[in-house]
Amino acid sequence: MPEGKPPKFLYHYTTIKSLPYIFKENGKVEFRFTDYRFLNDAEEGTFLKKFIEKNKADYRKSLKEQDLKKLFDLFADRFSRLEDRLRQNNYTPYIMSFTKCEDSMQFWRQDYAKDKGICLKLSTSKFKFSTKYDGTDFEPKYPTFSQVRYISSSDTIGKAFPKLKKDLSNFLKSKKGNCFDKLVFTKDFQPKIKVFSVKNKVWMSEDEWRLKIVRLGEDSTLHSIKAEYKTDELGIPRATIEIKNPIEEIILGPTFSPQYVDSIKEWLNNRHFNDINVRCGDGVLNW
Repeated sequence: MPEGKPPKFLYHYTTIKSLPYIFKENGKVEFRFTDYRFLNDAEEGTFLKKFIEKNKADYRKSLKEQDLKKLFDLFADRFSRLEDRLRQNNYTPYIMSFTKCEDSMQFWRQDYAKDKGICLKLSTSKFKFSTKYDGTDFEPKYPTFSQVRYISSSDTIGKAFPKLKKDLSNFLKSKKGNCFDKLVFTKDFQPKIKVFSVKNKVWMSEDEWRLKIVRLGEDSTLHSIKAEYKTDELGIPRATIEIKNPIEEIILGPTFSPQYVDSIKEWLNNRHFNDINVRCGDGVLNW
């Protein structure tokens, strides 16, 4: 259920080297989001485009009404021109990934975690952003966690998105009497498919949830998340935000000895993060 409420806890895997960057002296934590084009999945942002392009002819044949076919054509075109539209609107998505998998060997074995990897347990109800508009800060707000939808490259569009036809039909009914050719698709019809939360089914075991923030161009008048954008030491565009701490526990990966538990607890206490539990993981859960 991609539009569902997030679980009470989600987990983020990283390395112990990240601790000084995450836990700030001011009692806040810093989280890092990545430009979607630089995420681990080489198909990020393009998988859905390729999937729809491959299957759109067959799906179009299954639609009987001519106006329904025309609306679907607009829907398909939305994804074929995705990168162009992002550039034109000075709109760049930045992603932070989480998982429901706690203390999972699947993640401990990945390159970024296998050497002194740690797992951060976060309370989703404590995760709040601050927004800005023309330089003015607003009250913090709860972000929208999106559950990744996994589809197989061999699926049909109808199987991958069973509600699409109903959404198309309902939209046409709501516009009855209006001139179809004058509809502005991106404003008038927004299919309930989150482009940056759709991935190839080969990644399904990761059980991923995501947060997205958007970098807007300097000339944009839209509000955005209060974030700092910069390129890291590896040349990867990142966005960082500081928020009140939502982390409840740090789980140490299989390469840690038990002595690290007390040492990291002391390190956290010295930075006024006394409420965070630290423990060694088993490395077998969800495996």
